[in-house]
Amino acid sequence: MKKCFYYVVGPEKKGAVCVVPLYPHDLMDLVNEDTIFREKNVFKVGKGARWYDIIWFQYNNSNYCISENFKKLLEENKITGWTSFPIILENAPQQYHLFVITGKAGDILNLEELNRGDAEFVEFDLNTWDGSDIFRLENTGYFACTLQFKELFEKHNITNFKFKIL
Repeated sequence: MKKCFYYVVGPEKKGAVCVVPLYPHDLMDLVNEDTIFREKNVFKVGKGARWYDIIWFQYNNSNYCISENFKKLLEENKITGWTSFPIILENAPQQYHLFVITGKAGDILNLEELNRGDAEFVEFDLNTWDGSDIFRLENTGYFACTLQFKELFEKHNITNFKFKIL
């Protein structure tokens, strides 16, 4: 049986809040488990006024934060491949957490074709995937997920995220 995966893009919603870390950083850095934002965790709203369970970094669509409610949903459903830690975000309607994807898979095999716009799907070696529900594709900002992860979003009407077939 062929495994079905999706990759995630965002932000999707017009007027959605996007955040900016107050600590100086390289805008292209991907947040990982060793990120400086564990200690330097103060953020501000960069743009937008509508709060969603997913709020993206303003200048990097590979990093985002999740609401406390969504964090609990992921934990209750035993979604794997992630960790998070709280951030300080003034005027937020609830606690938000920086979302760190820990799941991994290998390189994109058709990256050159994707960059040219000649490929319809992202390809990677299934043997390099660690089996987690959400995972990063090595050496890229792409992150992908399983059908279970996608269906959790749909069942609970989580928005500001868009899924495309991998």
